[in-house]
Amino acid sequence: MLNRKVEKLQATVAQQQQELRMLMAQLKEQAALIQKVSAQLEINKPAARVVK
Repeated sequence: MLNRKVEKLQATVAQQQQELRMLMAQLKEQAALIQKVSAQLEINKPAARVVK
């Protein structure tokens, strides 16, 4: 019985580790997209004008 519990917990941990790897990959992808959009916004930002 204890052995079965340990195996179930190990399977749960393995599944959570896989899910965490997937979430980390998605997070890195989103961070890259955010940087790309931020760079585009910076490029398209109008130049500052001095008002006299």
